[in-house]
Amino acid sequence: PLGASIDYFIEQKLTEVGLEFSPPADRDTLIRRVHIDLIGLPPGIHDLHRWRRSNDPNWYRAMVDHLLASPKYGERWGRYWLDLAGYADSEGGVSADPVRPVAWKYRDYVIAAFNQDKAYDRFLIEQLAGDELLDCEQATEVTDQMVQNLVATGFLRMGIDETGSRTMN
Repeated sequence: PLGASIDYFIEQKLTEVGLEFSPPADRDTLIRRVHIDLIGLPPGIHDLHRWRRSNDPNWYRAMVDHLLASPKYGERWGRYWLDLAGYADSEGGVSADPVRPVAWKYRDYVIAAFNQDKAYDRFLIEQLAGDELLDCEQATEVTDQMVQNLVATGFLRMGIDETGSRTMN
């Protein structure tokens, strides 16, 4: 039916093959699942007790909001982007592997972008053309936004690149 929830359609298919939904998970299971999903770690004993003992009828929503606000959220989910971007602390050369001493700035930019819930289109634009977003040449002072835009373009240098090192023959 038009406007039905996704659960309605799933239940219809399950019924057709003689299955049904699993029973609802207990509180401890939900706490563990959400922690692992959002920050990649099981809950610590303090968090487990906090959410297990909460009398707040909206405890689940509060727990999710708490984890989304955690710096660990950006560390967990930023890792996927960093892997796709080819992030490395070194150049990845064959005969040598010089360290990129400031590559960490790009890593921290990505983590912060996830933690700030930066809009995806802005996230992409900053990495591809951050140096073009503000007129740095005409600026009277260097702003934090200018620096962040330039750091974001580190994306363009994350691949293996031996052209700037002494590793080439």
